[in-house]
Amino acid sequence: MTAVALAVCVAVGGAGCSVIPLSSAPIAPDAADAGAALGGSFQRLVPTKPRPEWRPDQVVMGMQAAMAAYADEGQDKTLWRYLTPQARKDWNPHVPVSVLDQLEVKLSGPPDAEARVQISGNIIAEIRADGRYVPMTAPSPFSRWVTLDKTRDQGYVVSGLSFDGLLLTAADVERSYEDAKLYYLDNNDNPVLDLVKIRRKPTENLAEGIVARLAQGPSEALRDAVHSALPPGTRVLSVQKRGEAVVVDLGGAFDPDRIGNPEGLKVQLGASLRNQVNGRVIEVLHDGEPFYGTSPLTISPSDYQPSQPQPLLANAYVLRDGAVLREQEPRKEFSDWVPRGMQPRPDFKDPAVSADGARIAVSGSDGIWVHQDSQWRLWIRGTGLVSPAWRPDGTLWTYDPARQTFLRFDPQGGGQQPTQIPAPTLTGETVERIKFARDGVRLAIIARDAGQGQSVQVGTILPGQVGNFRKLLEAKASKDREEIVDVAWENVEQLLVLTDQAITRVHLVTGPMQNVGGTIKDANSIASFGGRTLVGTDTRVLELDSTQKLEPLGNIKEGLPAYPAFLSERP
Repeated sequence: MTAVALAVCVAVGGAGCSVIPLSSAPIAPDAADAGAALGGSFQRLVPTKPRPEWRPDQVVMGMQAAMAAYADEGQDKTLWRYLTPQARKDWNPHVPVSVLDQLEVKLSGPPDAEARVQISGNIIAEIRADGRYVPMTAPSPFSRWVTLDKTRDQGYVVSGLSFDGLLLTAADVERSYEDAKLYYLDNNDNPVLDLVKIRRKPTENLAEGIVARLAQGPSEALRDAVHSALPPGTRVLSVQKRGEAVVVDLGGAFDPDRIGNPEGLKVQLGASLRNQVNGRVIEVLHDGEPFYGTSPLTISPSDYQPSQPQPLLANAYVLRDGAVLREQEPRKEFSDWVPRGMQPRPDFKDPAVSADGARIAVSGSDGIWVHQDSQWRLWIRGTGLVSPAWRPDGTLWTYDPARQTFLRFDPQGGGQQPTQIPAPTLTGETVERIKFARDGVRLAIIARDAGQGQSVQVGTILPGQVGNFRKLLEAKASKDREEIVDVAWENVEQLLVLTDQAITRVHLVTGPMQNVGGTIKDANSIASFGGRTLVGTDTRVLELDSTQKLEPLGNIKEGLPAYPAFLSERP
């Protein structure tokens, strides 16, 4: 069996592609042929039509190869040639794409007038219609049957599928999709990252694909939590490099002079194309003409570069025996920032420092206490409240397991009581920790279900509620499972999950990545900011060094439980 001998690829806008001919099984291409920023080459899959002499299992392998190229073809898809008219009618492609680690095809019994072929593997992720790559918290075994009928002229044809949707291997996804960092706007027009995958197309370069997807609006992960300054109906005509500038030509029935938020448009386009334009000026046109009739909309690098980058190294805070210590310089001596009071509070734990450093919140047996202006005050009263967290807007949050609701306290609001913020989608689960991302839109939680299993989830702050939760890591109830202790944002894309045995780095898109720091004992908390990660234990503070090993923070005496913290992040 041979692959197709000839295939033609047409690309516009300066983009090119390498053609990967497919026979009955995908051919793994050379990864060095990946696309460049604006208009480089990429690997396009060209499937082979079924052949009368193929065995049933070969037909099924060719069918899967045609599924991998499904999105690259027009109405006359190669996949349809593998299916009978009835099978084509019964099969539904409009469901999430299933990503398998690998694909095994096995013929059941000798082929006859009718044959059955088993497809098996492990589903490791789904790709949703909005481009979200959703990894499974654990590989899900997949085993389905394909029924084939033998015809006089065509050989074996697929007459029945016991599943809906496209089946792609991890290699198919790597070959045909690109990771994209899209940016939308919060209520203060600060950029908020949306991580999606974009299917490469032979008719557009990667930058055009990014802008086209940006115009479609945020993914479900940020639904109702952000907005877009791009006018409804915006189309992308081209994105090209001209001299030292990158020119974005937008089309659509909108009046550029009536765009309500041109500065937000600059932020979105600039930040979303940051990795493609490499610091160049971006000029925006409308239908090939200057955006404002006589002049283009110009986006300079200062419009989209981060305005408040994290410090190279951050000063650490440590709560110990009711006193708060603060480093004078990173990794230097600690001094008393909040001395231990006349009435010791050994129950104080889990400190959270406000972004301006003026307040520190701790969890006590009777509620959430805040130190400000040299005094401790009980801000949120209650027993069993979850450790406090500052949101970048200056509000203080916790969770009340008894009432199953988040509590939000606004020190600028003038009220004395916290506001209850429900989380309807968490019914049946108890929140044990909360940590806000730098954007203030996302928050990570540790949740425990009724069966006592734990999970790390990321959700968003919505109008009047917290929602859009998705599990990134799961620890099901068992006798010897690890206990999830705490979680911290390492950056806007990654979390550090602390268990009673190890630290796991978890990406928002790909899920668990690796364990770092080695084995840990008696850990109680983790904090990460400004290039540093600290772990508190029942006797000392440990720091994750440049070799990803945990070493004692030398200037903290051992012997008592210690809880590290850093300044809360600003957007």
